[in-house]
Amino acid sequence: MKKAFYSIFEVADMWGTTPASIYAHIYRRNFEAIPPPIRLGRRLAWPADVLEAWILRKTEAALSELPAQETKRPVGRPTKAESRARRLKMGFTAKD
Repeated sequence: MKKAFYSIFEVADMWGTTPASIYAHIYRRNFEAIPPPIRLGRRLAWPADVLEAWILRKTEAALSELPAQETKRPVGRPTKAESRARRLKMGFTAKD
C-alpha cells in the first residue's frame, strides 16, 4: 500500500534537513521552499501526491533554468595577445 501522508520528520529526512528548518519555513510562510502542510489533529502532514507533484514541478523548473553548456574559461592571467586584442577592441591604441 502506498503512503497517503508524509510527516515532518519524513520530509526532513527525505530532503536531508532538520525538522526545525522545516518548521522555520512554515512559520515564515516560505512556501517556495516547502509546500504548505495540512493539519492531522495536532500534527503537520503533507499528502503524498501533493508533495510528489510539488517536487516534480520544482525539479522541472530548476532543470529548465540551467544554462547551455559553455566552454570553461581558462584559469589564470590572459596572454599578452589576449590583452592587446582586448585593448584594441575597447578602442585604445597600441601605445596606450
